[in-house]
Amino acid sequence: MAILNVLKYDGPNDELVWKWHSESNDLRENELRMGSQLIVNQSQEACFYSGGQLLDVLGPGTHTLSTKNLPVLSKLVGLVFGGNSPFSAEVYFVNKAVSMNAKFGLMPFNIIEPTFKVPVPVTCRGSFAIIVENSKLFLSKMIGTTRDFHTNTLSELFRGVISENIKHTITQISRE
Repeated sequence: MAILNVLKYDGPNDELVWKWHSESNDLRENELRMGSQLIVNQSQEACFYSGGQLLDVLGPGTHTLSTKNLPVLSKLVGLVFGGNSPFSAEVYFVNKAVSMNAKFGLMPFNIIEPTFKVPVPVTCRGSFAIIVENSKLFLSKMIGTTRDFHTNTLSELFRGVISENIKHTITQISRE
């Protein structure tokens, strides 16, 4: 088990948020110790939480984390709490690059052709781009404590809103 952690994320572009976790099966490896290094890429921001509270949004570069988990003493302190540290600290990486692969599609629906009053089946497919402007707001309002959040997950959440707006727009256009 390492004394300090190095946190870095180089994942796919369709992943909007990724919560750091150790590749080890040892749960104690997920305890962020004081002095751990956080490396944030140019197209990312990292949100640092301690005790369930957002303390900082960190931009590109290398950052040294300050937590209450002391490298040598964290195991000793954890004995009182069943082997786990009472001082939780988490890092969420937020992808700030434009994600161009969010897709949508509508099931066919009928609109009435105005001249002959005949139903005409209509459908629509397309894609849209997503960019996270405010990491803090996005995490607190959309993500919560979810570990990983992808572009297709966001598309699913907004499927109903997108469908209704497109259907409404197509219906309005057909009446003109």
